[in-house]
Amino acid sequence: MTLGEFPHVSLQDARQRVSEHKALLARDIDPGDERAQKHNDLTFVDFAEKFYVPHATMHKETWHEDVYKIDRRINPTLGKRLWRWSKTCQDKPDNDRR
Repeated sequence: MTLGEFPHVSLQDARQRVSEHKALLARDIDPGDERAQKHNDLTFVDFAEKFYVPHATMHKETWHEDVYKIDRRINPTLGKRLWRWSKTCQDKPDNDRR
């Protein structure tokens, strides 16, 4: 499990997340399972806002085009649908994904 990507996550934020994870472990709750459950409950709008758009803004020069397409074309159709994470897709190496 990662806490975030440096320098986008400050040392203080990373320490806070470690503290939260330790508190969950003290109650016999696996932080990885807790995180996976939160991901499984996302709608496509939530996924785009919380994960895709922040990633795109950091790594793509054309991120504003992605946001436009998501807002105008994808969200009206898929926005309220639950976004299910595919375990099999996550386990495959990048070159095997299609």
